Amino acid sequence: MMADLPNPVYGGLEDLIQYITHLHLDDIEDLQARNAEDDTSLSDEELAKLIFAQEAESLLNITRDHIAGPSAAGSQDLIEELIAMEEMARFDHEVALAIAEDRPIPMRPESTRLGRRDRPLRPPSHNESEDDSDASTVISSSASDLENETSEPRAEPPTFDLPVPYDCTACGDLILGPVIHTLCGHTYDLGCLEVMFRKATTDESLFPPKCCQISIPLSDVEEYLDQDLVDLIGKKFVEFSTPDRVYCARSTCSAFLGPASTKVSALYCLECTSTTCGLCKEESHLGRLCTADLSKDVLDMATKEGWQRCSSCKHLVELNHGCFHITCICKAQFCYLCAAPWKTCNCPQFDEGRL
Repeated sequence: MMADLPNPVYGGLEDLIQYITHLHLDDIEDLQARNAEDDTSLSDEELAKLIFAQEAESLLNITRDHIAGPSAAGSQDLIEELIAMEEMARFDHEVALAIAEDRPIPMRPESTRLGRRDRPLRPPSHNESEDDSDASTVISSSASDLENETSEPRAEPPTFDLPVPYDCTACGDLILGPVIHTLCGHTYDLGCLEVMFRKATTDESLFPPKCCQISIPLSDVEEYLDQDLVDLIGKKFVEFSTPDRVYCARSTCSAFLGPASTKVSALYCLECTSTTCGLCKEESHLGRLCTADLSKDVLDMATKEGWQRCSSCKHLVELNHGCFHITCICKAQFCYLCAAPWKTCNCPQFDEGRL
């Protein structure tokens, strides 16, 4: 329990400090421990005493700070502040007792209405004035430096260009990997580029690969293709560039052997080890009549029957049905009506009677 002593404040600061030290600290610590465990276990009287003890502790700390370094001009303001705080503590005590004894709660005195004073509790000391001056100097210096920094042109932060998304011209999908640009400005992904070049190796009409009728140089895309495909394209370039070609006469092979010869010869096939005549392009027939030396009677009969002769390999071709687009066994393509290379003449492409 706390001792009921006369008002100590009016007797001076020494009496006030002596009064605060008379509090029963054991009882206060017990109340604080119980309040920390469960704030509903305290009665109204015990809660009021606990609040009073907390205010008294704050008052004691303020008084100690004042004793450590007070100034004569600020003592009166501090005393008035302490008196108001002590009156507030006493009023809280009286309220707690009134609640415990079931009495009407007393009116709150006007002196307990604490507020900000017009004057500070104590004027700043000489050292504090110097500290404030130094702080003002630092703030002014920082503001000046900031102003100077803002007045200087600042370097622009680096900008990074995001990659522009491209759609593949062939499949229309968004390209997620490397983008291959053609001379006409279109774009392809790796998969479609490889398909385009592989098809060109099996269909001469697609060789060389083109976009918008502009050839795609192998040197521009070689790094994106596997070496086997690059080697095959190189071989096909030699083959398709040969006007009069000779292929292996064995139908299960048909490997390209090179250009035709002007006389009977035997061209060796590295793929199947057979030989082919370089003149008539049939199986090698050394010592026998070459079919390339067709008699005039055979050519006359071909003209009469409407047969056509390939300008590349000189074979005779007969059209039974279908359009006039002929692909010879030597891979040459020509018009069946005039024997001109395909799509270089004005002949009709088909006859309904032959379809």
